[in-house]
Amino acid sequence: MPIEAQGGLNNLDALARAILALQTQTAPFAFVYQGPFAGRPAPTAVPPGSAILATDIGPGGSVFRNQDGANWRPLNGRAVMYQRGGSLTNPIATLNGNGTQQFFTLPDTMLVPAGMPYAGSKINVQCHMRRTANGGGASVTAAMFYGPNNSTSDFSLNGVTIASGTTQDWDGDGNLIFRGTAEEHRTSFSARNSSSNGYWLADLAVNTAAPTYLNFGCTSSLAAGDTVVLLSYQVTFEG
Repeated sequence: MPIEAQGGLNNLDALARAILALQTQTAPFAFVYQGPFAGRPAPTAVPPGSAILATDIGPGGSVFRNQDGANWRPLNGRAVMYQRGGSLTNPIATLNGNGTQQFFTLPDTMLVPAGMPYAGSKINVQCHMRRTANGGGASVTAAMFYGPNNSTSDFSLNGVTIASGTTQDWDGDGNLIFRGTAEEHRTSFSARNSSSNGYWLADLAVNTAAPTYLNFGCTSSLAAGDTVVLLSYQVTFEG
């Protein structure tokens, strides 16, 4: 059915101008950047509501929005940064004891990009480890690590003493709650078949304007004949 435009050509012309104006306005959800998080524009340099796709954060990348003109916040408040799952027959990584402290060699370099944390944001870290062989006869201290060095010299974010014997499990859960360039470090964990369990609260002074790293391993020496496997992990950024 034909539709008659009231007011003739003048109203049609005004409608066309209005549509054009809407099309040229900045959209409430406009992507302004795609690439590594380190190359992002400053939140103050783009309109509120702008979005970026950080291709190096999370499987397939993660979307962040500039909602307040001050910070790049994860879309819907949460971004999965790293996530892997394995099995007892095919673990993600394995530590074989050699009398030293050890880090797992992970399929991901678990980088926290410089400047990503901001006051009020949080990183949650979860993992599942199992002691599958006991050659040394002693307990083993398993831990999550966080800091600038990506080594066992970094801070222990969370840890537990896994008892001697085999089929000893640790389900770790740690949180970093940021207050700026110095963050509040809170951790909690549960540990199946472990000889200790508890809750930690501590403050760490880490420069979040520089890159930092997460990893898993043992803070005590892992004796020859001991084996610890990493079965799963997940790291999320919330804010």
